[in-house]
Amino acid sequence: MATNEKLMRNTRGVANFCSHSGRQLPIPQLSPSLSSQSSIFALISLFFINFTTRNNIGETVIVWSTRSDPNESVVKFGFNCSHIYRTATGERKLLDHDGVVQYIHVVTLKHLDPQTKYCYYVGSHNFPRDQYWSPSVALVGDMGVENGRAIKSLIDNSAKGKFDVIIHIGDIAYNLYAYNGIIGDSFMNAIQPFAATVPYMVIPGNHEYQCYDDRCPGDFGTSYETRFKMPKTNDNMYYTFTLGPALFIGINTEVYFEEEMSDLEVSQKQIKWLRQTLREANKPENRARHPWIILYGHRPLYCTASAECSDGLALDVKGNGTIDGSLFDIDDILYDYGVDLAFWGHQHYYERMFPVYNQTAYVNSMYENAFVNPRATVHIVSGTGGMHSGTEEFSKTPALWTASRSSAYGYTRFTVLNDTHLYLEQIDVDRKDLVIDSIWMVQSNHMPFPMKNKELKLK
Repeated sequence: MATNEKLMRNTRGVANFCSHSGRQLPIPQLSPSLSSQSSIFALISLFFINFTTRNNIGETVIVWSTRSDPNESVVKFGFNCSHIYRTATGERKLLDHDGVVQYIHVVTLKHLDPQTKYCYYVGSHNFPRDQYWSPSVALVGDMGVENGRAIKSLIDNSAKGKFDVIIHIGDIAYNLYAYNGIIGDSFMNAIQPFAATVPYMVIPGNHEYQCYDDRCPGDFGTSYETRFKMPKTNDNMYYTFTLGPALFIGINTEVYFEEEMSDLEVSQKQIKWLRQTLREANKPENRARHPWIILYGHRPLYCTASAECSDGLALDVKGNGTIDGSLFDIDDILYDYGVDLAFWGHQHYYERMFPVYNQTAYVNSMYENAFVNPRATVHIVSGTGGMHSGTEEFSKTPALWTASRSSAYGYTRFTVLNDTHLYLEQIDVDRKDLVIDSIWMVQSNHMPFPMKNKELKLK
């Protein structure tokens, strides 16, 4: 069920496209070049709530829209989100836009106290609560205790209820085991204000295995495995969890690199697990429940850092640095199973790609509407959490699939608004959390990309 907070006052007002934390999201701009059918579908699938306070001070009307019929319209509400004790029911009406169906729900909340904040959930008694809400996620890569520039912003915004989960995609603390674990302890103390109140999900990077300087010999993942506990796993190396309408998949890219870290048996085991996980996720009943599939790991498939990328594609992906080229297989796997978003770190900058597969940008000649019903995975490198050696330079010429890039310190945050819409921002923490890049992703039909592209040929 969707959740939201709003201060109910004796005035008229509208709160559109709000996440559960109350942060207002901008309305996506859809190009008029889309067909009328797809434009209508994209617009009406947006989840929205309108507040209309009547002359009666103690009443407020809440209106929302769904694409399927839950058979009832219910709002649960209370003075705070941990004490939802009242229920109101209302009516729903069917709208049929030339075969595209929409249900408009109207529920009146009565006997409300003026100048009072209420927390509420909308949906029905039949809605699975874990699916029908809009989770907000902060994702950060390559963040240490020394020069950990993003830590303060993550603490401040977590305290304001801006995030439902924080994901750290490798290179944690620099390094967890350095100086007999003192660096790891210092880092955990530094992040405790948010890690103790918001789920903190991690995946290993190369610095969880090796130190690369004289502070430590490296403990090959032992400190990482011991300090953290991720779901459905014994060693925290790869796992899944669901949040709202999204399935999240964390993978360990380090098993494909460098002789000291690599293990052919382990790497192939992970590839087999990933295929099985995505095959299960694409069963119709599962993809309907969690249509967004979001994967993250440490080393990127695509990047334009001058030091380790060539022509925009990470050298390691070509098999040059891997023990068996398995990371290159992941490019095929993401495409074959319709993974919507893939996040990576390792490179100390931010880079957002157009939908890309096999070094081909899936865009039209004008690069228009690339993120409306994308036809390949959207890759994002987010490695600017802050570490002692600073950020990195790009190659001078961006790749054809590069949409945006920045070396500013910060992190990525996004809200999975509903089954079809996701809003993403990149935050510059040195400029008072300035939003330096943002996109709406709209996917009206989640499916393996080969199936989608049989209908939509590349132009």
